[in-house]
Formats: sequence, C-alpha cells, structure tokens
Amino acid sequence: MKKTGLFLLIVLLVFTTLACSKAAKQGLLPETIGQFELAGSMKGEQAKQSVSALHRGIRMDVEEAEIGEYFSGNSKAKLWISKSKNDSEAEILFGKMTAEISKGTSPFGMPKETTLKGIKMIELEGMGQKHYYYQTKDEVVWLSVDTSLGKETIADLIEKVN
Repeated sequence: MKKTGLFLLIVLLVFTTLACSKAAKQGLLPETIGQFELAGSMKGEQAKQSVSALHRGIRMDVEEAEIGEYFSGNSKAKLWISKSKNDSEAEILFGKMTAEISKGTSPFGMPKETTLKGIKMIELEGMGQKHYYYQTKDEVVWLSVDTSLGKETIADLIEKVN
C-alpha cells in the first residue's frame, strides 16, 4: 500500500512539474529567437509599467505586456511585446511610436520603413544596437539586438510571433 501511495505521489509531482513548465512557455515570448535563448522575463503589471515608462508622452492602453532578455554567448537581445485591446488600438500605438521617434529627440536614428516576410516594420539604429518594431493584429513587437545579428533574429522572430 505504501509503495502505491509513493508511486502516485511521484506521478503527481511529475505531472505537476510538466504542467507548470508548459504553462511557463505559454505567453507572448518565444523561448528562442535566432540563436538567442530566453534568459529572463518580466510579465504582468510590472511589465506594463516598464513598457509605459519607455513611451513618455504617449498614452498607452495596453492589456498585457511581456519583456524578454535573450542571450547567446556575449551577444544579447531584448524583446518587448504589448497586447492592446484590439487591432486598431495596436495600430494607433504603432503610429504614435513612429511619430514620436521621427521628431528626432530619441536616442534612435530616423525610422526606416521596411518589409520582411510580408510584415511592414520600422528599422532603427541606436545605443549600439539594431531595433525593429512592428504591429501584428493586436500586438506591437519591439526587438533590440546586436547589430550583426539583426536580420537573422528579426526574421526568426516574425516566424514565431505571427
């Protein structure tokens, strides 16, 4: 009887661990992008506040946000994903971001519109990195990545997030 109870306890622990591990992967952030692996993340209210702090002067109605830190050797990438109430709210946010950056008062160069894998996006340089952001459905996605790995990383991200 004791062996059966112990066996059931072990089975329960294994299933609980697997369920928690699977639940952790369910979210806005992919586990990998390009050659980068997710090393840490911020979610919930703290992530929403952090995203809002980056957008000084831009009113944001974001329902959900997640921020991921990715590493590959000495290279790093950071991913911000915000989810708006609907597609049009995300499109408005994307437009406001581009208008604000276009003023030339941010640490980024002038926005360059480009299309990759059918996704219209903005490409920027600044702070020693490449930056890409785009809107897809009700989400706005921003990737900062070491310059030499930009194209490969954003291409993989588009496959995983869209």
